[in-house]
Amino acid sequence: MSPNLREIYQACNPCQVLDVRRPRDRNYYVDLSDVRGGDPIGDIEAAISLFSPRVPTYHLLSGQVGSGKSVELLRLQSLLESRQFQTVYIEVSRYLDMGDVDVVDAILAIASDFARAMAAWQIEASSPTLESILERAKTFVQPFDREISPSPPTVSHSSLHRLLAECVGRMREYPLQRLQLRQFLDVQLPTLVEAIARDLVEVSTEKLRSRGIEGIVLIVDNLDRLANTSKSWGRLQSEYLFVDRGEWLQKFGCHAIYTVPIGLLFSKEIGSLQARFDTDPIVLPIVPLYRRDGEINPDGLNRLKQIVLRRIFPHVPPEAFDLAEFCQDAAAIEQLCRVSGGHVRNLLRLLHRWIEKERELPLTRSGLQAAIAERRARIAMSLTETDRTLLEQFAHDATTQAQAIPNDFLRSGLMLEYRDEGGSWFALDPIVRHELRRD
Repeated sequence: MSPNLREIYQACNPCQVLDVRRPRDRNYYVDLSDVRGGDPIGDIEAAISLFSPRVPTYHLLSGQVGSGKSVELLRLQSLLESRQFQTVYIEVSRYLDMGDVDVVDAILAIASDFARAMAAWQIEASSPTLESILERAKTFVQPFDREISPSPPTVSHSSLHRLLAECVGRMREYPLQRLQLRQFLDVQLPTLVEAIARDLVEVSTEKLRSRGIEGIVLIVDNLDRLANTSKSWGRLQSEYLFVDRGEWLQKFGCHAIYTVPIGLLFSKEIGSLQARFDTDPIVLPIVPLYRRDGEINPDGLNRLKQIVLRRIFPHVPPEAFDLAEFCQDAAAIEQLCRVSGGHVRNLLRLLHRWIEKERELPLTRSGLQAAIAERRARIAMSLTETDRTLLEQFAHDATTQAQAIPNDFLRSGLMLEYRDEGGSWFALDPIVRHELRRD
């Protein structure tokens, strides 16, 4: 079967997250656990379903943005559901302003999605305590000249869900109301969380267990995307949310998994974070394309090629691939993988742009070079002289410690974190490295 350009383009969209529960997406999924040195998602699943099915556990998952955490968390959701757990997968970035997040915001977003899930489970979401608090909160904020349209749209007929969704919408869209609601709700936080745990989680757990379900797992994704900004008193958002107030994220009475920013794992607060959650954060590393000595890791390179080929030929066995139908120069695929640095989202982003530039098959090497040059130019424009000086230093120091790397370099992918038996090590994104050599 010849490759279809439109289907390949859609399959390579870096903004689309694979969900292995969908047959189409399963065809694109490539298991990277062997080159990553283990299966952290399998470890979390076993900790819940095998070792502690009915006693709540808490897990922290980290890794650079674009390393594949959301894909793996959706796989975890599928695994847990096959083990008779109900899951609530929450993309908090759909509800929160990631540049300004408070623990109250996060808890309300979780409660809102939980109430929506209850409707799907055919369990009534009801809590006189919560409804009373939320009704009083509405009178606490300045009157506004139009109604709030919750997004995502409310799909439950529960009055509690509507109140939660409206409150979350106000906090997301209107900074002044956000501050006013926080002032009111923060004082109510113990009562608020207790009501969520008692009236929503406990009620749902009892009813689900009567149907043969083991328990409930909250999967709270995208908190790793918290902006690297500070609160007014100087505390970083991630430190404030997970360390200072992390206890409130453990009071729902069910299993919970949170994604956390990679920078928090390399800060002086890592010990406090571990003590707060009584667990070690788990890291999902990028594909180890390089070794510590700078040489290519053949296993990592081959796995990246598999990712590309699976997107091009999802229904064709490897021995039947005719790469010439997709690309005039087979070596271009290897170059694409090398310049990605092992970062899967960067790999897909470049492939996506390469297709956009050429718009017909087979693709040419010149189209890939144009896509790479375009990304290099964007990176060059974003770098200050201070950035360039620091990156030059890191490029010549194979023993760079995480604490010396600005958090923004890790968040933006200018520096990539690799892991092997010896732990973490860091290297420049290959396109960044090439840009510095041009100067």
